[in-house]
Formats: sequence, C-alpha cells, structure tokens
Amino acid sequence: MECSVMKQAISINERIYSGAAEQPIECDVVLPDYCPDVHKVLKCAVEPMISAAFINGERAMVEGMAVVRVFYLSDAMAVRCSEQKLPFSKSVEVKGADPSACVKASASLNYVNCRVVSPRRLDIRGALTLQIAVNCGRQEEIVADGSGQGLQMRQDSMEQVKILHQGCSAFSLEETVELSYGKPAISSILRWSARPELIDYKMIVGKVILKGEVSLRVLYVTEDGALDLVESTLPLSQIVDVPGADEGSLCSVQLKLLSGEIQPAPDADGENRMLDINLQLGAEIIAFQVEPLTTVTDCYSTLFQTRVVTKKLPVLQLVTMVSDNHTISETVDPPEEVRSILDYWASVGDVKVRTEDQAAIITAKVTVGILTQGAETPGYLEQVIPVEHRHEFDRATQDLVFEPELCLQNLGVSLTGSGSVEIRGDLRIQGPAFQRRQQELLCDVLLEQEKPNDPENDCGLIIYYGAKGESLWDIAKAYNTSVAAVMEENALDQDLLPQRTMLLIPVVSG
Repeated sequence: MECSVMKQAISINERIYSGAAEQPIECDVVLPDYCPDVHKVLKCAVEPMISAAFINGERAMVEGMAVVRVFYLSDAMAVRCSEQKLPFSKSVEVKGADPSACVKASASLNYVNCRVVSPRRLDIRGALTLQIAVNCGRQEEIVADGSGQGLQMRQDSMEQVKILHQGCSAFSLEETVELSYGKPAISSILRWSARPELIDYKMIVGKVILKGEVSLRVLYVTEDGALDLVESTLPLSQIVDVPGADEGSLCSVQLKLLSGEIQPAPDADGENRMLDINLQLGAEIIAFQVEPLTTVTDCYSTLFQTRVVTKKLPVLQLVTMVSDNHTISETVDPPEEVRSILDYWASVGDVKVRTEDQAAIITAKVTVGILTQGAETPGYLEQVIPVEHRHEFDRATQDLVFEPELCLQNLGVSLTGSGSVEIRGDLRIQGPAFQRRQQELLCDVLLEQEKPNDPENDCGLIIYYGAKGESLWDIAKAYNTSVAAVMEENALDQDLLPQRTMLLIPVVSG
C-alpha cells in the first residue's frame, strides 16, 4: 500500500508592524473679518480624524485631518471660536507588506500650544501621535492525516479563527435638521460633535447590514450674540460589503467619524433655522469564522525510518466577545464660581491593555472639556478622569490579542447645589478577544524506504513495564508498533497509563 499524506490549509493572521509616528501641527491663523478680536484664549482643542489607512508599495499610508478649534473671549466677553482644518498624510516603511494587508491607525493629541501674536492673529504649534498597526494574512499547509506504509499519526483537535475580512469601509450620511420650535435662528456655529453608535447588525452572504444612530450636538451663536445648543439623533442604516462572510460568520463593527461638515441654512422664511449635515462615517470591520482544526503533532512509520518537518505557527483562537460597561462618576470643585454649563465634550485616549492571571486590565484616560458661565465672564474647565476596568475570562489569557473599542455614552455634566461640577457617563468596552498560540505543527512527512526499521528480536510479543502517566504513543513509537495494537492487546482505552502496568507489546507489520 502506497504512503498517502493528506494536507490542509491553515489561515495565519500576523501583525507585521506596530509602531508610532509623530505628525506635527503648525498653523498661523489670521481671524476672518466676521470674527471679533481675541481678548483671552480659553482653550485650544485639537480633534484628530483618520480618513484612510492603506498599503502603498512597502509603506503604510495614513491620511487624516486635525480639526483645531480655538475658543476665546472677545472684547465683549463673549465666547467665540476659530476653526481650522489641517489635512495630513504620514507614511512608515513596512517591509514585505502585501497590498491586501490591513492597516489600522489611530491618532491622539501629544501636545498643543496656542500663542496670541496679536488680537487677530494666532500661532499654533503642536503634534499628534499616530499609532499604526499592519496585519497580514497568509496560508500555510499542514499535515492533517496519513495512511499506508505503516504510518502512525498522532492527531489533535482544536479551534482556529479564520479572518474573512478586516478593514474600514467609508460611507456618507447627509441630512437636513430643522431647529425645534422656539429656538432662535443661527448666526454662526461655534462647535459641533457627531457620535455614531451601532445598535444592531445582521450578517448575510458577502455583506453586513448595519443599524445605528448618530448623536449630534451643535453649539451656536444666535443672531443677538447669545449661545444656544441643539441636540439631535439621526438614524443610520447601511449595507457594507464583507467579502467571504455569510450568515454564520462572527463580526466586530466599530463606527467612527472620518470627517464632516455642518452648516446653517435658511428655511422657507429666509431665517437660518436649518442645519445641513454632511458626515463621512467609517465602519471598521473584522469578520471571522471559528472552524475546527485537525492537526498532527507527531508521526512515525512502523516499517521505515521517518523524518518529519515541523514549523511553529501562530494559531488564532477566540476567547470571547467582550461587551462591558464601566460607569464614570466624578465631582470637580471649580477654582472659580460657575453659574451655568454652556457646553461640554469628552475624548477617550491612552488606551492600554495588560493581562493578569485570567483577566484583562483595560486602562484609559477620559478628558472632559467644559465651557462654563461664571459670575462675570465665561470660562473653561477641564478634567482628566483615569479609568481602570477588569474583565475576567474563563481561562488563562497568555498571548492575548485584545484591542477593544472604548466609546463614551450618556455623558452628562451638571452643577450640584454646593457649586461643584458633577460628571457622569458610561464607558462601553467591546471587541473580540483572541489568543494567538504558538503551535509546533507537522508540515511534511518523509519516509526513508531505503532504511527499514530493524526489529529488536523475532518475537511476536514484547513484555514492557510502563510507568504511571507514561504515554502509549511513546511506547508504541519506541517499539515500531501502533497504539491501536497496544490498546487492543492490553484492553486499554486511554493513552496515559493510570498506574505502573505490565504491557504486552505486539510487533506489527504495517
């Protein structure tokens, strides 16, 4: 009987690059004629947005925009804002990257300085930190089974994660929102924010159907110079291509704001009581399947000397899909009296994950910015809230691959009766947690048929005293016989000996 070795393909997903790059911010701002002079700068806020990340040759390219907003007091002690949009492009060398590799990038503010050169000129200098990671998929062939020429295969079963698709798909959301009854008309927009949130998704063949909403918050200047606030929720429904996926696939989706524009628009009466909204959103998707994997961990022939080719390969396995909530609650005593809250916003940064026993410890910093109205003039208050969250797993978490998305929901800022500022909210922590296990797997089997195994004697049976815990596989391999023959001869049903045992080792011929 000829020797037959069956092989199968295994999906390998590896991180081939992980690093940080600095992107400078340089801006010389001259206020337009419709903006009043700067009396005092309250806050220079920078919001970085990543619009695209991809492989070009042997370089990972990251494109985005830094939205710089300078909140200041005019000579009339009114809050005004100067906004600048600074596009950027950054590349890093990634040797051996495939064009289909997935580039994941995030941006955070490193530092920013704003200097008032004159009442109508600002000099802004700072830097962003870009975190860039590149994942690449490939196929490896491993031995799954074999027969003939006395081949004996020691098989093992496990589960592996097969990545079907990973990347960010961009789509637009355009809407016109009318101010609610009683709201004054818009003179100019001071600041706006849009937070997309996924509510549900459904996998179909080659696509995913997304349902969610976008929470809008717009602070604007009325025609009489006062400040007013608009809050609205826009429904979101989108079908995104996910090649290779089907109804049984698992999926992790993170919605992000890539860029956007919100402008006041006139209604039928000619008053600016409408908001034209144009948002570019991104769905960052990882689609995968959990598949059974049969591997061969050892092999020999009862007839011929055997050489095996092994390779240490990273096998990706799913630990769990994490979806946690972490409550944030902080009370701040402002340095000066606060009469009311004009507006507030928050960002989540410095996210890190470490493992501890059977748990992942997620740490982050939530920075809350608050525009306030004091006894005499408006002001600005900022609070950095450290976060530490512990997620327990049901097994050890060595070689954990966990990059959760942290999204702040239900943020609220209010004044207490004692004059303190109370901050509250829910931090949603979600994403797939994987384990990348390094496995020594057989990739090929070579029978040296010119080198037959020499029997130690001509006996049909050999008496052997096995120690407690000794493996029948090791015993059978040492005597060029099969595990099945040893089990049958000695009426055994498990590989490890429960105690010291006398065994009859049959000599087989194939």
